[in-house]
Amino acid sequence: MRECRTRSAAGALTMWSKVFIRTPSNRFLGAVMLALALLVSGPGLADEAEWAAHIDAGTAAYRTGDYRAAAARFEAALREAESFGASDPRFATTLNNLAALYQTQGRYAEAEPLYRRSLGIAEKALGPDHRDVGQSLNNLAELYRGQGRYAEAEPLYRRSLGIREKALGPDHPDVGGSLNNLAGLYRAQGRFAEAEPLYRRSLRILEKALGQDHPDVGVSLNNLAELYREQGRFAEAEPLYRLSLGIREKALGPDHPSVGLSLNNLAVLYVAQGRFAEAEPLYRRSLGIHEKALGADHPSVGTTLNNLALLYEAQKRFAEAEPLYRRALGIAEKALGPDHPHVGTRLNNLALLYEAQGRFAEAEPLYRRDLAISEKALGPDHPDVGGALNNLAALYYAQGRYAEAEPLYRRSLGIHEKSFGADHPSVGTALNNLARLYRAQGKIDDALAFARRANASLARRFTADSGASRRGALSEQRTRSGAFEFHVSLLAAAAERGPQVRAEVTREGFGIAQLARASDTADQVAKMAARYAAGSDALAQLARARQDAMARFEQLDSRIVQAAGQRGAETLAARLRTEQAETIIAIAELDARLEREYPQYGELTNPKPLELAAAQKLLAEDEALVLLLVSADESFLWVLRRGDAGFFKLPLKRNELTEIVKKLRAQLDLGAAEPERILARPFDVATAHGLYRKILAPAEALLAGARHLILVPDGAMQSLPPGVLVTEPPAKPIASLADHAQVAWLAKKYTITVLPAAGSLRALRQFAKAPASREPFGGFGDPVLEGTGEAARRGNVAALYSRGAVADADEVRKLARLPESADELRAIAAALKAPVAAIRLGPAATERAVKEADLTRYRNLAFATHGLMAGEFKGLAEPALVLTPPEKGSELDDGLLTASEISQLKLDANWVVLSACNTAAPDGTPGAVGLSGLARAFFYAGARSLLVSHWAVSSDAAVALTTRMFDESSKGAPKEEALRRSMLALMARKDKPYFAHPTFWAPFVIVGEGNAEWTVGR
Repeated sequence: MRECRTRSAAGALTMWSKVFIRTPSNRFLGAVMLALALLVSGPGLADEAEWAAHIDAGTAAYRTGDYRAAAARFEAALREAESFGASDPRFATTLNNLAALYQTQGRYAEAEPLYRRSLGIAEKALGPDHRDVGQSLNNLAELYRGQGRYAEAEPLYRRSLGIREKALGPDHPDVGGSLNNLAGLYRAQGRFAEAEPLYRRSLRILEKALGQDHPDVGVSLNNLAELYREQGRFAEAEPLYRLSLGIREKALGPDHPSVGLSLNNLAVLYVAQGRFAEAEPLYRRSLGIHEKALGADHPSVGTTLNNLALLYEAQKRFAEAEPLYRRALGIAEKALGPDHPHVGTRLNNLALLYEAQGRFAEAEPLYRRDLAISEKALGPDHPDVGGALNNLAALYYAQGRYAEAEPLYRRSLGIHEKSFGADHPSVGTALNNLARLYRAQGKIDDALAFARRANASLARRFTADSGASRRGALSEQRTRSGAFEFHVSLLAAAAERGPQVRAEVTREGFGIAQLARASDTADQVAKMAARYAAGSDALAQLARARQDAMARFEQLDSRIVQAAGQRGAETLAARLRTEQAETIIAIAELDARLEREYPQYGELTNPKPLELAAAQKLLAEDEALVLLLVSADESFLWVLRRGDAGFFKLPLKRNELTEIVKKLRAQLDLGAAEPERILARPFDVATAHGLYRKILAPAEALLAGARHLILVPDGAMQSLPPGVLVTEPPAKPIASLADHAQVAWLAKKYTITVLPAAGSLRALRQFAKAPASREPFGGFGDPVLEGTGEAARRGNVAALYSRGAVADADEVRKLARLPESADELRAIAAALKAPVAAIRLGPAATERAVKEADLTRYRNLAFATHGLMAGEFKGLAEPALVLTPPEKGSELDDGLLTASEISQLKLDANWVVLSACNTAAPDGTPGAVGLSGLARAFFYAGARSLLVSHWAVSSDAAVALTTRMFDESSKGAPKEEALRRSMLALMARKDKPYFAHPTFWAPFVIVGEGNAEWTVGR
């Protein structure tokens, strides 16, 4: 892994009597603004006018990034100021401004004597305890901090703080500025625990003195957010970044450069979490603001170009990234000179791009130049030097130059540990890189030791209860999945040493594999289970209120991010931020109540992995938990029985699995195909058997005696119902549709349920309780629609939202009617002995009826209608179920029951059946993993298990399968056994031999609890 250096944040460096608020960081390029105290004294008005003209022109040139012109003007002003006398404040001001310019250009050796001379004048003219002496001390300390001369900077910062506290009082804004800058020094050293209370005190002082909407408060919030981001505390950083952005937009206007910097910083956070789609519009808006306000060659433009290029590189958009990197490098070299640390950053990132494309010979001299610049300008122990060493070592590693790479990696690790401490992400990167180096040399023990150290830190972060949105944590966890996959690969190599070692690594690997995959659906299952485990309705309602508030927070968060990336959406963004602030207060109040009344809640919703021994205790003797982990180069399988466990390395690459599943899906996802179409394309049984041999055959001995499989699929297997795998090679070629019934399908050998994560087993079995719902069944289906024919089955869905956020009811109505769904629901109701009134058909099957019904009454619930997936059609932002549309759509009822609306329902259901198309599929939203948004929403609403489909289902097959399934379930069969019996009955139908083809019997899978002690209908 490499270190891509982004640059962000800015503040104001002001002279003498102004408060000093900036975001100092050796890794983030700040725009230094000069505020000049024009202290006039003595004679010589003509000279003074000339001096003032030079100062004004130099300041203007500085602000546009024309540092050469600024230097010429400030140097001319210095010559004029010499005539005022060596102790004149104007002379000191000029020295300070020229020093600040040199500092910005990286000309530290030239800046230092000017700062020192300015300080000497101030001390002599004003006395050692004057507030303006404090400012001069602060400026010199900033120079030292930028060079990594932390030991020299700290006493100057402390003296500056002491002067200001004594001269101005402890609550003066200038004291807040000094606290901020001392905290920045600690942050640069990785002394985060010391920095945070200073940042917080600074923020309190500024809010009290200046008001919560003052721009300096916005900068202070930004700095605290930077501290959190650098520690990997992303969930805490994000709201501060957004609050800072809102303050700046309101106080300075939407096109101010400080707004551009806030947008840039928020985008940096999103990239760190892998939220690329949200980051890009923020970068683009930031770029537009800076180009318009500062000119195309300003260093802040270069900063945003650099960061946008990093985003493109992360997405492998290399052709788009390179010209941005080159332009950013050109701007930095022109404005700052060839030896500035920020030039080194640009060289590093361009080298990363070359290396990613295999252009090693072009990358190496850039890495070497970056290292030389960083060591000379910042010193040998600066974190940027550690990054440069890491990246040069990674290049050597990629070329097999291991002996050259190792000392660079080790030096990089030492620098980062000294600067940041053991739990910093940069330390994790260095540890993992050493692990990979040792693995390449066959040193498995050394590699495993470093991987364990690296991932212990990651595990602590990802399994902690942030108390805030889980969305960012899940996103970051996915971007780090490669580190956990590599750890598992090392464990598999170690397992070859013998049975004792294998048992140990099986246990360890089971936990690491769960960290490698972050599941939104598993989160919803855990929340549902925590409510049911509360023990009382009041506590369950309290837990639900907290979960609903967090869902509201995340919805507002998404809308704020969208608004931030749009010009002219400032008013909307401000209103949304106000709503979110109110939501945060509500969450805090609910958290306080949960802490008092339901202290176990945090533990129940904690996303920590399920331990292997604990999982085994949750299994029956005839059950097996099967966990699959698919990585780029290999796959791994864990099989747990109540008294045994196995860990298997599979020779199956991610891309290979994807191609196999695509091939099989192409023979299954036939929509509403006629039998004649299937006759021409019998199912590829040999490929299905080959896939079984790759995945499950290695564990056949451990699976002996098992009747129930609980599967946690991964990769492309999440898109294939496992029942279509074939356990034995076909005895003869398939010559007719009826021959499919003789195939050794996995569904014949086992009952099968699917879980979104291994931890869901604990949630469903240890915490969830039997439903208290009173009535056996409720159903909605056969909505009144007017379309006919195959085309109408999908309709003009692109136009569904052509009129805004409410769906166009007329377009919904053009979808095809599904009259068979009425028969399906009636048959289910009869099997469960439910009254006719329990089902709502035709005009009664409306979105309003669903929302207004007391759905907690029903132990089983079914929706027999069309399912629409987000991303499948333009304009459909989330998955939805189709119901009878009203004459005119409204927020309450537009004919589409969306996932977000489903999540607001209140259920207490043992089983929810979605006999609609594609209700198991990933929903097309960015970052969607595994199961559809419909599945996640129903779990959150209160379903313990779902019946969902993997492809468009034939109506007559769906009716036959679901009605038989509920008939079997009403006789006492567990859900998974009821589904298996129904499948077998369908493929054995003599009157419809084509039902033996898996496109008819295989689309449905049970997600959730399939073998609980309670059964439907009881």
